Amino acid sequence: MKSSGNRSAGIALFILLLFAAIVSAGCGGGRSTEASGQEDGNSVIKLKAFTMGTEPETGMEEFYQQLDALTVRDLNCRVRFDFVPWSEDKSAIWQKIYSGEYDLYVGGNFSDFTSMVNKNVFLDMKPYLKDVPDLAEKYRLTGEDLLESFEIDGKLYGIPGIDIDRPVSTTAFGFLYREDLRKKWDLPPVTDIDTMEQYLYRAKDDPEYKNSVSILDSRFWTSLWKLLAGDKYMEINSSEDTPWIVVSYDDPYKVVNRYETAEYKKVIEYAQKWYRDGIVSEDILERPGNTTEEEAKQMIAGKRIASMTMGTWTMDDMVVSPSYELHPDWQYRYLEYGDITEKTVYKSSNAGNTCTSINERCMYPETAMRFIEKAHTDRDYYMLLHYGVDGKHYYLKDSKVTTEGIPEKNIFSGWTGLQDGYLDVEDTGSLDPDWQEFMDRKEENGVWAKDYSPLYGFLVSMDEDTESPYYARMKRVNDQYYTPLQCGIVNNLDEDLERANRKMREAGLDRYIDDVQKKLTKFKKNKEKSK
Repeated sequence: MKSSGNRSAGIALFILLLFAAIVSAGCGGGRSTEASGQEDGNSVIKLKAFTMGTEPETGMEEFYQQLDALTVRDLNCRVRFDFVPWSEDKSAIWQKIYSGEYDLYVGGNFSDFTSMVNKNVFLDMKPYLKDVPDLAEKYRLTGEDLLESFEIDGKLYGIPGIDIDRPVSTTAFGFLYREDLRKKWDLPPVTDIDTMEQYLYRAKDDPEYKNSVSILDSRFWTSLWKLLAGDKYMEINSSEDTPWIVVSYDDPYKVVNRYETAEYKKVIEYAQKWYRDGIVSEDILERPGNTTEEEAKQMIAGKRIASMTMGTWTMDDMVVSPSYELHPDWQYRYLEYGDITEKTVYKSSNAGNTCTSINERCMYPETAMRFIEKAHTDRDYYMLLHYGVDGKHYYLKDSKVTTEGIPEKNIFSGWTGLQDGYLDVEDTGSLDPDWQEFMDRKEENGVWAKDYSPLYGFLVSMDEDTESPYYARMKRVNDQYYTPLQCGIVNNLDEDLERANRKMREAGLDRYIDDVQKKLTKFKKNKEKSK
């Protein structure tokens, strides 16, 4: 009896200690609620976040001093960021999210946000909107249900960035290249896939530049798809988030198997040829899925003269302006894929956009929500979180933001997903006047997006009961059979593609398509009822 009583007491003590540990844990489990001491006799909460990009080499001490001054005063908390390079493998981003170490996440297509919603790592933020009325009101400024369009199965797992209508691109990605070299080689203007290919092959034949064109980023197949099929098919979520399926412009409510279209086979044909001819790097499968940072550094150093997968929003800051300071005679241009393929310029849905999320286990969700609210409604917060420290990471010149004179290693990577068109400060433009003139002409000739996409507000999110057991199998098949094909590693195109398609169907693609089709049909009916 005595022994049994001791065991019972020991078990009770263990449970008590375990309960105390859980209670004292911060958002994500093993952090103390007390971060940096006391403030006015109260415990100061510490929130931990991660953001994409490279941490500046200098100025972060001043950044946190200024941030703490704001957050301790307003929210009784301190926030610290870990920076995750864009070149980080996607699995490393997943690991950070699953770890529970962070209170505030950033997500989007780059992190398979929608497929992770069902993993129970994100907080449903919808019930907390009542605690942040200024944030909710901010999202009503556009007169659109932006937050509602971001919901998945009636729940809000992220706060998306806010854009203001302006002349827009339908893709925001393009082929960045050296216009001075194109002229030197007497090539035609780069206006389509054929003239783009001429530039790549001419560079490959030039002894000075033959090693400067190899494609490193395995996502280049998505660029080929935009060039070859962008006038016929629309993405449902994105080529990363829903790689297997698309819809056509002619029938946007009918799910199409992308991998069995003639256009996809054409993509593989180009990839096969380019890999065979050395346009695609031999070790492309060994590289991370996003090589933007690596390519940008190589372009500045003159070791690369083209990129197929760079976002238009990164070109100047990451490549053109830094290159101009070293090589003012270089001349950059880019072919924006949407300029030559898309039938209609739509206002896109916020569904699937880059967003800010909160850990489902967060012990301080109200504080985390209020921090997001401040970031979107208080200019002092926004300037600091988006641009960094004035004088360290940027300069405010004539009420405009400039990074002129700031070393590239000290430029601040703004909090990913915070983008807010209502708080943005106009920048002084590119350091390269030729590039700025080129960009100004593009904006003057830009097409205003007037109509909403027919899929506005639709987001593919597979319920737990439909995601298992086939969804994971499909991802494995995709990695094993399709990724090599998309990189051009092909033995017999017809046989390899047929095998991949067969394996994908065996994994459950038909059921997946059927599930998505049911959701899309329901979405269409609800949309028609609301008219």
